[in-house]
Amino acid sequence: MKMASAPAAIRQKRVGGMLLAYTPDGVAFFVREDPRHLGDYPRVCSVEVSLRSWDFPPITLVAGLVRFARRDLMTFQTWIDAGHAQGVRVLKNLSTQDTIFAHLVTDDVARSFRVANTMMRNARSVLQRLERQKQAWDDAVFERSREQLDRLYPTAADMWRAP
Repeated sequence: MKMASAPAAIRQKRVGGMLLAYTPDGVAFFVREDPRHLGDYPRVCSVEVSLRSWDFPPITLVAGLVRFARRDLMTFQTWIDAGHAQGVRVLKNLSTQDTIFAHLVTDDVARSFRVANTMMRNARSVLQRLERQKQAWDDAVFERSREQLDRLYPTAADMWRAP
């Protein structure tokens, strides 16, 4: 498998930070990791992905999650701002891609994993809900709602287990 190059924005994140970015293979997860912790990931490592969404009219919050080795400490989350063109484009890709790559990044991509895209149905559902929205997207409501969910689910593992 060809290693992707890490987007510059991931190098600016703290360890444990994650983002979704475009690669030649489509949308991929990039997780910032400390080189000292790369050995904590098993050689044969299970990887799961999930897309969660919550409606806070007039906005919809969407979180992308990736979980390595079924471990809470190896569960990461990022917000997808579906109120802007970039976020909608990410959701459209997630609704059609068969596989997703998850990359662990130190100074560059250290490990890459290919995983079946189990988020397609959820991404399509979010896109359908967005098409039915009549009210304008409100960035302030987005931020307040996101902060509310951050308090409800303080860790990515908590969000992973959310109903």
